[in-house]
Amino acid sequence: MKLSPRRLAARWVRHLALSGPQVLGVLLGLYLAWGALLERHGAAGTALDYASRVLSILSVGRLTEAANRPLLAIWEGLLAVGIAFPRLSRLALWLGWPRLILAILPLVMLRGDLPVATEQVLAAHVLLLGVAVVLTGSRAWESIEDAPGVAELVASPVLTRQGRARRQRQVLGGGLAALVLAAAGKAMWPTYLKWFHRRQETATLSQKMSGRLIKKSMPLSPLLKRKITTWVYLPPGYERSHQRYPVVYVMHGMPGEVRDCFVKGQVHNTSEQMILSRRILPVILVGWDGEGPNGPTDITEYLDRRDGTWQMESFMVQELVPYIDRTYRTQARPESRALAGVSAGGYAAVNLLLKHPDVWKIGASLTGFFDPSDDAENMDEILGPRGALWDANNPMQTVEAVTPAQNLHIYADIGAGDELSQEFARFCALLRSRGIDHACHVFPGRHTWEYWSTHFVDALQFIDARFRLAPAQPQVLGATPGVEATVQPPAALGEAVVPREPFSHEPLSPPVAPLLAPRLPLGASPLSTSPAPGLSGLKAGRTPRRPRSAAGRSGAGVKPRAGPTAGSKRSSGLSSGKRGRVGARGDAAHRDGRDVSSVRDGARGQVQRLRHRAGQPDRSRAGA
Repeated sequence: MKLSPRRLAARWVRHLALSGPQVLGVLLGLYLAWGALLERHGAAGTALDYASRVLSILSVGRLTEAANRPLLAIWEGLLAVGIAFPRLSRLALWLGWPRLILAILPLVMLRGDLPVATEQVLAAHVLLLGVAVVLTGSRAWESIEDAPGVAELVASPVLTRQGRARRQRQVLGGGLAALVLAAAGKAMWPTYLKWFHRRQETATLSQKMSGRLIKKSMPLSPLLKRKITTWVYLPPGYERSHQRYPVVYVMHGMPGEVRDCFVKGQVHNTSEQMILSRRILPVILVGWDGEGPNGPTDITEYLDRRDGTWQMESFMVQELVPYIDRTYRTQARPESRALAGVSAGGYAAVNLLLKHPDVWKIGASLTGFFDPSDDAENMDEILGPRGALWDANNPMQTVEAVTPAQNLHIYADIGAGDELSQEFARFCALLRSRGIDHACHVFPGRHTWEYWSTHFVDALQFIDARFRLAPAQPQVLGATPGVEATVQPPAALGEAVVPREPFSHEPLSPPVAPLLAPRLPLGASPLSTSPAPGLSGLKAGRTPRRPRSAAGRSGAGVKPRAGPTAGSKRSSGLSSGKRGRVGARGDAAHRDGRDVSSVRDGARGQVQRLRHRAGQPDRSRAGA
């Protein structure tokens, strides 16, 4: 029978209406499975990537992002299977609700830190997950209704009316509860963030390490009119020595704050591990709040604002560096100072190095930019209209005025596929053409703290190699923290540069030093290799006899000799039992009023006989 087009279309519509939920379930399952595969292979910017970051934040770092990703990929894969197959709808329902909540949290917790496009992608993912949860819920309800006896029970008029009223109450109560929770969450969110940050900082500052991490506020700044918080890492051995150390000034990105480098980046742990493994010399790390007066979102790019309201660059040069040199035992010279920054901090590291070569000689940029136009929106607020200030803070232009005689060293890296890769290549070409010592690297990765923490090792190795090239600075003994000591200037140009020896983390304590001194020949004086007087005719293998005075030979005016040391039975030939009997005789003589000398002579004679049996020389005959 031939079907008309109208009937054929009606059949297809009816077929799609019946199989539409199944097709939708399969499509949603394929979408989630694709996301799980992307996360399993380490793709960047996926919804699971942000979910793993949220889990790491909620657990205060106990669950790392690297450990969360495979678990979330498995979770997403099971959810995809449960949505694609209707028989597993109950499993999908149990997995879907927590996954939906975890998909909403990045939009709430990372609000303001995400690009607009990323927020739109995450919102679309939340919408699809919501559809999947509703679909699995309807399937689970259908499976319950299909159970034997449930259909008749549900179809009864009384239960139908009661069930309808119950559903209305549940929907109304759930909606009111959601509104209350949303309002309470919005009101408590700033308080939660403060509590969460304090918890993170406490956990970081209380870490057990060989060095020491200090959070300290500087005195009131005359330039900024406020107290700036600093985080300072002191290397192992700092408290037990008088050595002076080079300093690495660590700069966070924008928006951000100083705690990011130590809480998220763990730069102090990286430095300590490299110091203890002797991959680098001990260094002091210094971090400080580089944001503006309005908090982490107030971007400064570590520059002086054109209107003079916030002078971060002047603060660093005029206040921060002198304060660190006064407070800690640093090598107060440009060759022993380095700047290292991430993202906007990387731009600042290179920019300030080129502008102030008399303060720093080494700069390290981790995925930083080199042209202020890359962040034009913020630079317009900081530097004003484009002009001389823009040119003075553009490393792509200021690097052309640098000469090799200034002895600057620059490290730079960038992630593969970064949008600034071409600018990075041009800047490295400029460094090469100007003859500036540099190292440029392109690593796999992206603009994240995981990338920066990994490659902070490479930046430290570059900085340490340049610290070793600096002339050795005489150490000032007796220097104490808080007292500014006079440091001799570095060697003049033309003198030989001698690399410093590796630092000994466990200084030799005085009780151990004599054990490592060379053993002197028998009879030699500690200050001379010639034999001591009176032992020139000593034969090898003979034990020297102690000279005795005339009074000792006659026995007059000599105190009774003490017995041999415990445990020296073989050297004296006198057992502990016989030693006890001799002492008992002396005590009895004292009690009876007899002459002690007679008892002493008897005891000496017994000792001489025992020595003779043991083959030792007779001291009484030798002295007679």
